[in-house]
Amino acid sequence: MEKQTINEMPWIWTDNVKEKVQEKKRCLYKKLDTREGERDLYKLSRARYRQTQDVVTSLM
Repeated sequence: MEKQTINEMPWIWTDNVKEKVQEKKRCLYKKLDTREGERDLYKLSRARYRQTQDVVTSLM
């Protein structure tokens, strides 16, 4: 039996859940528009870049 993802289980997406997800996304986008959100994005991209560098250097 294969593992199902949330998107493949439409019965779980009740109206209440949809509203909660939309509210969470709205809050996230509001935060990303602030200076703090920009810093968080920069930190995330820098961390991901460093992870790729670790993989590349370990292959050499």
